[in-house]
Amino acid sequence: MKALLTFRIGLRARAANGLRAALIALGIIIAVVPAVASVATEVSDPVEVIGSGQDAWPTVLRLEQVYPQDSEGAGKGPISTATPIPGQTAASGNVTPTATPAPSAQLGALAERPLEDLAPVSEYLATRAGSIGVAVVVPSQGALYTLNGDELFPTASVVKVMIMATVMDRALQEGRDLTDREIALLEPMITQSDNYAASALWDDVGGGPAVGAYLESIGLSDTIPNPYDYWGATRAPAREVALLFARLEMGEMLDAQMREYALDLLSNVEPDQRWGVTAGIPDEPPPGTVVRIKDGWYETQYGRWWVNSAGVLVPGDDHPAYAIAVLTKDQPGMAYAVETIEAVAERVHAALHGQQSDHEAQ
Repeated sequence: MKALLTFRIGLRARAANGLRAALIALGIIIAVVPAVASVATEVSDPVEVIGSGQDAWPTVLRLEQVYPQDSEGAGKGPISTATPIPGQTAASGNVTPTATPAPSAQLGALAERPLEDLAPVSEYLATRAGSIGVAVVVPSQGALYTLNGDELFPTASVVKVMIMATVMDRALQEGRDLTDREIALLEPMITQSDNYAASALWDDVGGGPAVGAYLESIGLSDTIPNPYDYWGATRAPAREVALLFARLEMGEMLDAQMREYALDLLSNVEPDQRWGVTAGIPDEPPPGTVVRIKDGWYETQYGRWWVNSAGVLVPGDDHPAYAIAVLTKDQPGMAYAVETIEAVAERVHAALHGQQSDHEAQ
């Protein structure tokens, strides 16, 4: 374990030291881009055409829109009340690498069941706007619970987990470790949801076709990566997003070293980006509890939102571990969508812990 933690700390140090050099090598200039009065942007996603008006940027789908109540800048989400992960101080944002438990069993075959069999959500969701897809993988039950599990949703920044896995698999296929440049981009892409890093890695691996080929190789063939530069317009069903997290956690993809690093990054996402599926976790979870998460959000030119949250909870007690994805589209606002996602996540967590959720008690 000591050697493993040393490996992780070394990777994080290399990332910090190499980031500036890597970005300079890429020729990336981080600057304020003036608003464009009108940009006609064609994307292959028929759900939304994005890129006109005062919010249009030259790399429209590469940039997450500013949360309206956030005055500090684009790319930030709402301040979360979700539980900080072990080893991380919410106030300072400092992180300590979190030990990753070895997988206790392979994921194996899963029996698909309606989400309502696990958690009562249908009555609540009938009152909510927009489209919602949910999937929960409970390995100890051999079950995959879904609601609209096959419907396709724009992933926004949740696709960054897919990009990360593709980068790591490419290194393994080439028989090498991650390069300094890859490490310098992977960490900010996952822990800070850095869009410039995501764009660089997306281009490096060959964009949508390469990401799609990797996903198909691990049995996730229904996800449709955007074939152009707009990685945020990748469309995926909740079922496959939850399965991706479950397979990563259970050791069914990549190799042990790559997987450990990937899980460490997902455990150390910045505090203000840990809302969503973390809802329901107590303020003081059992010792040893590990949370991995990746959120994504985007406001379209029509004032509608894509807001998604996905992750894994490995409890420190005898309750079951689970992977969960809650994807939404056509939402009237970001705060509204986050409220919906967290209400679903609370019900799922409560059901797997033999409790009544706060929303059910109301």
